[in-house]
Amino acid sequence: FEQFFRGEHPQYQPDEELDLVWSVLDVWGGPWELDHCSVKSIEAVCVGCAMDSNVTLRHCEVGGLGMGERAACGVDVGQNAHCVLQDCVVGNGSCGAAAIQVTHEGRVSVAGCHVETVDWGVTVDDE
Repeated sequence: FEQFFRGEHPQYQPDEELDLVWSVLDVWGGPWELDHCSVKSIEAVCVGCAMDSNVTLRHCEVGGLGMGERAACGVDVGQNAHCVLQDCVVGNGSCGAAAIQVTHEGRVSVAGCHVETVDWGVTVDDE
């Protein structure tokens, strides 16, 4: 995977635009439900919601492994995706950016969650 994301994959053409964010779990379409799950990462997005996805996370832990092993972001929601977080711990173990990042017409609903050990709880950028 590392070669692909650096653009060294044999199928990657140098003139193609490579617009990827590496995620442990990419969610497209749906509806999808995750219940009592733990999604951890080092230097990557834990849960990436995109492509009109509809996902609900209940009682989940999302984030890095610890202060020295941070996730890039806990939950990244964009491209018309909708993510519902219920009773989750987000950022546990810290995240380098935000616990929850919303971009490109993404939508997030948060209820009963605990956001901890992060630089920013939620960031919104709808460019």
